[in-house]
Amino acid sequence: MPPKLPVLNLSLSTRNPALFAEQLRSACHEIGFFLIKHDHAQTCEVALENAREFFNREEKDKMSIGYENSPAFRGYMPIGVENTSGDIDFRQQIEYAAEYHDHRTRDDKRSLVYHRLRASNPWPDEIIPSFKPAIMAYVETIFEVAGVLRNAMCTALNVEPKTLGRHFGPVYQSKNSEPSFWSMKLVSYPPWDDESPRQGVGSHTDSNFLTLICQDPTETGLQVQSHNGEWIDVPATRTDTLVCNVGELAEIWSAGYFTATPHRVARKKSQQDRISLPIFYNPKLDAIINPIDKNNFPQWDRLTENQWRRDDNHLMASVGENSFKSLARSHPAVFERHHGDLVLLKDGRVIMRREERPTQSR
Repeated sequence: MPPKLPVLNLSLSTRNPALFAEQLRSACHEIGFFLIKHDHAQTCEVALENAREFFNREEKDKMSIGYENSPAFRGYMPIGVENTSGDIDFRQQIEYAAEYHDHRTRDDKRSLVYHRLRASNPWPDEIIPSFKPAIMAYVETIFEVAGVLRNAMCTALNVEPKTLGRHFGPVYQSKNSEPSFWSMKLVSYPPWDDESPRQGVGSHTDSNFLTLICQDPTETGLQVQSHNGEWIDVPATRTDTLVCNVGELAEIWSAGYFTATPHRVARKKSQQDRISLPIFYNPKLDAIINPIDKNNFPQWDRLTENQWRRDDNHLMASVGENSFKSLARSHPAVFERHHGDLVLLKDGRVIMRREERPTQSR
């Protein structure tokens, strides 16, 4: 029997912080995926309802916030425009991220390439006035949960939480603070009539720090790869439970102790669509996340590190570079349209075509 995903309860973080940190350590170290119960079900339900209402609209309404004109890869994407490892993903979606008042452009010679991700989001305010408030309330709620998890991850590795927390910011940019570079997808996997599963999303690891997902309580399809190569089905979860997983930046930060686990979505036969709302929790865009000292780590319990990895996936300590890598790979048409002065290397790094270019890594 394949292993089941650990189930944690967020309330334990206040009732017994040490026990919660130990449970989280085990989950992030041994498999990199877990479920967590919380008290924000209504906020999640409202976000799911608004997402479903948007995806049920006519295509012309959805294309009013199309992403083709966004150099920052933001907006609505119909089926067939995103890919994983070159294979088309069977889903429609909206991409959003932290909003910035001071946008950067390619003409700003002082700007690093990934500063092109500093942008605002296209919202369907005229079509669904309740949409933006519902989605941002969801983002704010998930941020609270993610902050608790981040601090507990530090406790689990005997690290002072402030040393990691300084790399993170609030949800919104203000005069005195840069936001965390969070991003999110609102995803709809359409009905599928065939008995053979279709790729909803191909096998990959997430480029961010932590991923937290509210998903359709009646449909499933998300699968996690165990360390022995088995694919574990993530069950459908109610809105009081989030699916969480470790991202590449958390693996880098923890010197490999926490594992960014490969996962995929197999769209199985179904007569209805499936909605999923993953939020990718990240430090600030300019943050550099280096490995911490392993001398005070707990013992190593994971039996093996033999997981599937993309040979051409260069893990970068720069939040901005790792984020741009993922977007450029997944959306080649938009990358080509808006970033013709850049070259996407096989390992995921992005460089400028001209010889004289600002340094990206520090």
